Amino acid sequence: MVRDYGMEEPLFVILITFFILAWVSCLLRAWVKLGVTHKVTIDDYLMLCGIIFYTGYSASALCGVTHGIGTQGEGMTLDEASIGLRAWWICEMLYAPVTLSVRTSVAIFLLKIAVQRIHRRVIAVVIVLFWTTTIPLFFVAVFQCRPISYFWMQPFPTVPRGTCMDGHVIFIVSIVHSATSACCDWTLGILPVFMLWKVRLNVKTKLTLFILLSMGIL
Repeated sequence: MVRDYGMEEPLFVILITFFILAWVSCLLRAWVKLGVTHKVTIDDYLMLCGIIFYTGYSASALCGVTHGIGTQGEGMTLDEASIGLRAWWICEMLYAPVTLSVRTSVAIFLLKIAVQRIHRRVIAVVIVLFWTTTIPLFFVAVFQCRPISYFWMQPFPTVPRGTCMDGHVIFIVSIVHSATSACCDWTLGILPVFMLWKVRLNVKTKLTLFILLSMGIL
């Protein structure tokens, strides 16, 4: 039986809210690509992969929340704790492919419309940076415990003992990834300003294009 742990938790509301926003955005993109421009490109397929991974991520996170993750764990059974931890392990595993798919999609879109060599080089550097920091994060998330199942079997005192990675390693990898991701997001968000700087358009049109091209920062 699933207890009503997460229904009143802010985390549950946040997960549902962003899941709905993500799908609304994705469906609007699909409508434009399929119904208006009639052209689907590689960045669209990457975004599709991103929403699929994010759906799995959200489902696992909601499962974890409804099994006590995010609470003090009072009254939680060992089975509930194990289910919640397994769901959270899946979340951590899926986080990397979600971010890679979405950021690569945005970067490739900007790369297609970038004309100057310096802008294309900046985008290429951004792609390399978040790939080289996200891939290690993925492997750390997946193999942080040996055996892997020990991550969610820890609550049971009778299971064979395992080992988990030092928390400081996970912390450092996460901080490096977060800092790099933030820098990459801001770079991709601000870059359209420089890409449009010398384009012969009126200020209103430039501002509109800048806002549209910079939405990837969200």
